[in-house]
Amino acid sequence: MIQSGRSNSEKSRHIYIRFYFVCDRVKYGEVIMKYMNTKEMIADLLTKPIQGAKFRYLRELLMGEL
Repeated sequence: MIQSGRSNSEKSRHIYIRFYFVCDRVKYGEVIMKYMNTKEMIADLLTKPIQGAKFRYLRELLMGEL
């Protein structure tokens, strides 16, 4: 799909749209791709049941206290 520049079937159309949307945003500098360690994913705090030390750590990251 990457080599041909288009999807090979109708089933991969949703991938095509999302993939090229993100590629265009990166190409024009609207989005910056950056590696982030799994332990520092702040979104986990809002999407997963987290307890204990990891919860406190992510909460402090989210609140800008670290």
